[in-house]
Amino acid sequence: MTQPSNFSKNFIKAIASISVLVLVFVAGYDYHDRQIKNELNKTQAGGKLINREAKPEFLSQDVDFQQFWQIWNYVKDNYVKPDVSESELFYGALAGLVASLKDPYSVFFDPEISEKFNEELAGSFEGIGAEIGMKDDRITVISPLPGTPAEKAGLKAGDKIFAIDGTDTAGMALDYAVSLIRGPKGTQVKLLVLNTGADKPSEIAITRDKIEIDSVKFSRKNSNGEVQKEEDGFVLEEGDIARI
Repeated sequence: MTQPSNFSKNFIKAIASISVLVLVFVAGYDYHDRQIKNELNKTQAGGKLINREAKPEFLSQDVDFQQFWQIWNYVKDNYVKPDVSESELFYGALAGLVASLKDPYSVFFDPEISEKFNEELAGSFEGIGAEIGMKDDRITVISPLPGTPAEKAGLKAGDKIFAIDGTDTAGMALDYAVSLIRGPKGTQVKLLVLNTGADKPSEIAITRDKIEIDSVKFSRKNSNGEVQKEEDGFVLEEGDIARI
């Protein structure tokens, strides 16, 4: 998986911003989503987009989709990185469509975020068992969860993760770090960790396990690590913490 840069992430958000969703779409579009993902994969391999000219009958007024394709083609032809992901553009556009409602309770999940959402709702996931956040442009351990591989490996609050399986974390997006650290039970992840008070980082190998969590909560913390707000729910937002 190629790490998205902050510039490319912000660029795509400028075309169609990505938020967090609690709409009925999440449960309902599974089959259609798989079909579209298959076609998008074909597109990246030299295939074609499906239903490009489709216009639904239920539109109450004319909508010129040519404008959409003009922007799409402009991004594909002129963006500084040639390997723009069609799937990111597509799901970003869907997210922008839902965001245009200006309803905080109506947000679109792409398949990857939807999977994380469902894992959190289920009260368990497979990873190392710690809460992380961003501090000084580095992935930082907020707290290891009790009895988890992270705690047994000696991770402590304030430890900074400098690399994940050899990938530098400087400027890394929090959700991308989560995707690298989480993984199937029984597999191993190697973290380059600077422990609090240490002079240089050291590598720690941690075997992933199934992590059970008592309740689905999120905590918003300030720069000193103090909890500002905690409540039931799910959030995926820059500046918040995430579980790995």
